[in-house]
Amino acid sequence: MRGLAAGWGVLWTVTLGAAAPAAAATTVHILDAFGTPGSVAVRGRVLMDPPAMKADRRRGPLGNLKDTLDAMESDEVPNAAVSVVLAGETRKALTDAEGIFEVEFTPQALLPGTHAVAATVDGPAPHVGAHGTGQAFVFPDGPGVLIVSDVDDTVVQTNIRSKRRLVDTVLFKNASQLEQVPGAAAAYQAAVKAGASGVVYLSGSPINFAPRIRAFFGQAGLPDGPLLLKDFGADNPLKQEGYKRRRLLALLKKVPGLTVILVGDSGEKDPEIYRALQQEFPGRVGGIVIRQSPQAPAAPARLTGCTVVNHYAEQPDVLASKVRALRAAQARDAPPPQQSL
Repeated sequence: MRGLAAGWGVLWTVTLGAAAPAAAATTVHILDAFGTPGSVAVRGRVLMDPPAMKADRRRGPLGNLKDTLDAMESDEVPNAAVSVVLAGETRKALTDAEGIFEVEFTPQALLPGTHAVAATVDGPAPHVGAHGTGQAFVFPDGPGVLIVSDVDDTVVQTNIRSKRRLVDTVLFKNASQLEQVPGAAAAYQAAVKAGASGVVYLSGSPINFAPRIRAFFGQAGLPDGPLLLKDFGADNPLKQEGYKRRRLLALLKKVPGLTVILVGDSGEKDPEIYRALQQEFPGRVGGIVIRQSPQAPAAPARLTGCTVVNHYAEQPDVLASKVRALRAAQARDAPPPQQSL
């Protein structure tokens, strides 16, 4: 998770040095798929995949360590031909050196909501027929409000500022053993019920950890949504600020009709990244919510203009209230409906 970005130089070296290749069948993972009714991007990965990271509360640290190392040692399948299907349409793609493919759909009338997406490997042998499924999250053209949330120390307790506890969380825990920030799931669900169009999660974790993070979301009761993760073949594992800004700019471009509420924590640079984006695009960033990380020293100046929470359990309506206020303002500013003759 994002805490990995801070200490990943050491963890990455340990992982590559300790892991042994695992023999497994070819699999296809849908990494993220989202857009608006007229434009949906689907991104996935073809791997000779190791066993999944087991979500078992009783599993010991050594078993979890093995799963973590196996996950990081996955073998990518480059130059694989892939067919991707969404809403009855098919797109073709070739994977890159990291086994990643990306296609763009331009459906004519895809309703907002979740839609099934599937990908199948067409070649070369022996990967033909490998298959994967997922969900495409289609957000309205607008107006509307989208929650864009960090993951580590924002919804899951990673303890990024404590290197010992960070390593313990990253290497020795599985999805069932991770702890959510108190009240996070309830607060995010309340935001959706208040009218948010959905939630997008943005993390500095490697794409190899997508199954574990999604399993945690499901067990914690967090709303499902696109999960944007780092490709360590293209993204510097130690550079968080530039990576997050690039992904946020791309997201704003992808959903041009939506206002976003940015949610993060004070453990690293979320306040600075978010405030800079709000100053650059004041009409697009409707609010910033920052969770005060217990390990981070209080620094009020860097949180100017942000709504600060310690735990969502103390302020369960913090996101929902912002969604309602923005939706009310959008309703007031909306042009009156045209009368038909």
